[in-house]
Amino acid sequence: SGRHGAASLSSRARGAAHDVHGMRGDIMYPFRKILVAVDFEPASAGALDLASGLALEYEAELVVAHAVELLIPSYPMALLPEVDDLERAARDGLDHIVERVHAVWPRVSGALLWGSAAEQVIRYADDEQMDLVIVGTHRRKGPSRWLLGSVAEQVTRAAHVPVLTVHTDDPASAVHP
Repeated sequence: SGRHGAASLSSRARGAAHDVHGMRGDIMYPFRKILVAVDFEPASAGALDLASGLALEYEAELVVAHAVELLIPSYPMALLPEVDDLERAARDGLDHIVERVHAVWPRVSGALLWGSAAEQVIRYADDEQMDLVIVGTHRRKGPSRWLLGSVAEQVTRAAHVPVLTVHTDDPASAVHP
C-alpha cells in the first residue's frame, strides 16, 4: 500500500503543480524552501499534494509541519490524554506523511511544533527562512468558524512570505496516518 500511496501522491502532486502553472503561467518566485502545514484532516491532502508538486518542480526543500496545541482545560486533569500520548500520535502521523512524500521527493523533512498552529507555522517560516507556506483550509462557516477561527486565515494575514491556501472537496484524500 505504501508504494501505491507514493505513486498516487506523485501523480496528484505533479497535477497540482501543473494546475498552478496553468492558471498563471510561470511562477515568478524561485521557491527553494517550502513549508506545508498539516493537521491530518482532508483539507491537508490538497495542501500536501500542491507542496509536493512544487517541491518537485522547483527542486526545493519541503518541510511538513504539524502543530500540537495544548489547551488549558476547565475539567479535571485525569480526563486529559497524556502529553506523551499526544506527542507520540502526532510524531507517528507526521513520520507517516514524510515517509510517503520521501518515496516521491527525498528532500523532505518533518517538524513537530508545539503551541498555536498559526503562531507556530508563522514563527517556523520566519526562523527557517521559508520561501512559501502552504496550508489547507476547511472552509468552516458559522459558529465553528467563530469558535475555532481559521489557521489558514491567520497565517495568510500574518506571514512574511507568500501563502497558498488549498481546499479539497475529496474526503477520501485525507492525509491520515
